[in-house]
Amino acid sequence: MQLIGRGSSRSGALSMRTLVARLTGHQSLVASCFVDELAHGFWKKERVVGVSQLNEILLALAYETVSDAFFAYVFRPDGDQGVQEAEFEAGVERFEQLGLLKYGNVKFAFKTLAKMTTEEIREEVGSLGAAIPPEVYANRPEPLLSITAIDPAETYFLGHITGEAVKKGPDAERKRRLDEVRRAGRENLTNYLCSDEMDVYVATSMRDVEDFFFVGTAIERLFEKPELAELKLRYFDPTQSFCEDRIEKGLVESLMLRRAKCTVYCAQTSETLGKDSELAVTLAQGKPVIVYVPTIQGNEERYRELCRQAAQIHAEIFNCDPAEYYRVKLIERHSKALGYGAGDIRGWDVEKLEGELIRLDDDKFQRSAAVLSQIHPLGIQVDLNTGVANGVLVTRTLSDTAYVVRAVMTNELKFRIERDGNGTLRLVEERTACTYRLMVSDPVLTNSFWNFYRPWIRRGRAGV
Repeated sequence: MQLIGRGSSRSGALSMRTLVARLTGHQSLVASCFVDELAHGFWKKERVVGVSQLNEILLALAYETVSDAFFAYVFRPDGDQGVQEAEFEAGVERFEQLGLLKYGNVKFAFKTLAKMTTEEIREEVGSLGAAIPPEVYANRPEPLLSITAIDPAETYFLGHITGEAVKKGPDAERKRRLDEVRRAGRENLTNYLCSDEMDVYVATSMRDVEDFFFVGTAIERLFEKPELAELKLRYFDPTQSFCEDRIEKGLVESLMLRRAKCTVYCAQTSETLGKDSELAVTLAQGKPVIVYVPTIQGNEERYRELCRQAAQIHAEIFNCDPAEYYRVKLIERHSKALGYGAGDIRGWDVEKLEGELIRLDDDKFQRSAAVLSQIHPLGIQVDLNTGVANGVLVTRTLSDTAYVVRAVMTNELKFRIERDGNGTLRLVEERTACTYRLMVSDPVLTNSFWNFYRPWIRRGRAGV
């Protein structure tokens, strides 16, 4: 992840007391001292601050002092002896970002790193902030076992519910094709299990024809995007594998979820406990979750085409008119909210049914995006190993999804610091404008959280 210090957009607006409070993660208890006299004029005439001057300021405000190595790491990685105003402010923001990314708490970051040597800081922080060259992925040897691509229009054969419907139907050719596709799905499952590397887990709900078709189409298009195609990523796509036993299927998905570096959660018109659990489990491992919520507005014709294809497949499997597909989906997805039943829409023609379904699906996706990024508490989960609060990254287009997945893989996510009116500190990912980390301002919550959580962290590091 790129640690980018922006500095202040209002030159001289931030006092030295404020900057040092941000650096240390908490306000000074000293009522007043000479630091309060260091107004904007302090920085005039090419004035610079080095480690000695910073330590004088820290002592006057009753903070701990810092080592030469800490000052160099935060403020002058290029080796200069001192920093001017803009560089100082940029260094403070860079450190806030690091503190939130690594520890979820700037105060803890300062206390941990302030006295360390260069070697100790390097060991503690590791490669945080260092970009991973795309060649690391692109130049990997090709796997010996490759996935046999199953057309999204046929992935419904791999579903237990949809597969049973085919078995009970009269179409002998479709039954024969079911056996062929499932054979390919079993082989794909074996290939996934034998893959030595796994980069991305794709979380989906797979019950109906459109679940397989819509999500399978989106996944196919996503990994064909130039940003990801170049990396040749290894990803687990549940719509391409088949497992007879539900318990074994759950174990397979749990394993893939644990191995992958991030999860792409494909929002659908209805969600399941299993998929929501996969989102929460990924965040609880401290890994990124990218939630792709489709945007229908501006893409109505494409969505209409997908709906018609799904309706045709549904009609063929269940031996009904395509219009019945739209009626069923309207009732399943939207009747409770809008208060109509099957009798109310029985006389509607296909065009009206289709238009209403597209409109209501768009409303649902709009709400889902807002809920996940701004409202629902499950949008933020705590890493069980570190106590760091992690947030989902919500995207509305496949292009944005590809950009964010690539940034995660190459460690190039870009952030900015935002402060709420109540004092909560947020690390916001720039492309999605979603909260990726946060440090709450409530002192009782903060104190209680870390007092109870810190022993668990210590036991985890000790292997207990």
